[in-house]
Amino acid sequence: MRKIYLFLLLTIPILSNGQAFDFGKITIDELKMKKCSFDTSASALILFDKGVCDLNEQLQVIYKRHVRVKFFTKSSIDEWASRTIYLTRNEDAISKLKASSYNLEDGQIIESKMDEGSVFKTRYDRYTDELKFTIPNTKEGSVIEFSYVFRTSASLLPGWQFQYEIPSAYSEYQTSFPSIFTFRSELKGFLGVSEKISFAHRYCL
Repeated sequence: MRKIYLFLLLTIPILSNGQAFDFGKITIDELKMKKCSFDTSASALILFDKGVCDLNEQLQVIYKRHVRVKFFTKSSIDEWASRTIYLTRNEDAISKLKASSYNLEDGQIIESKMDEGSVFKTRYDRYTDELKFTIPNTKEGSVIEFSYVFRTSASLLPGWQFQYEIPSAYSEYQTSFPSIFTFRSELKGFLGVSEKISFAHRYCL
């Protein structure tokens, strides 16, 4: 099937060359960071935020997200170490959810994995469920990461946010969709696109 691939990327080169985007590949440099170099008042830094979204001809969406965050103070922990995902009942589903925190203890990286008891799915309203999860042992100086796969039958692709109240060092969103569809980008917010955001697309047979 012929598809179109689109990439949106924002990157600020503040991390070491040893940085890895594979789950669990945390570096000592990430854990030793004391502040964000381009926003020294930031309580935390999104080390990377990656999304991959595929829309097929049956209007089924498979969306994969992987996020890693470094905390400098405690003030952003409640927001980022405890997450809520809203699901349309009978249409949306979450799978392959995993999350961990990482701390540096006596020069060693200690991982604390989230267990099933930290994941709760409840009824939000007549049409919506909410899935909540909390990443354990998150504290000042921790690095956390989480990833999941979101599936839906909706025809709209999930939106993407490059920056939050805490800054992002690396943000990447990749989409693919059949060539029979047209793509229209819509940027929201008062800031325009700068040279640090690049758009690219390619065709794949």
